[in-house]
Amino acid sequence: MENLNLVTIKKASELTGASTSFFKQLLREKKLRRFKVNSATYISLKQFEGIAQLAEA
Repeated sequence: MENLNLVTIKKASELTGASTSFFKQLLREKKLRRFKVNSATYISLKQFEGIAQLAEA
């Protein structure tokens, strides 16, 4: 099974420097996949890195 490196939106914001609203926008646009565990929303940093690499190219 692939390691998705799941973190909360707040933690992803702290690690990458991108704002929480930017992550929420990517979720609305269906560019990031949302993982729900109980009441917490997790996103994949690995998937976000893939989006960032496409933007750089």
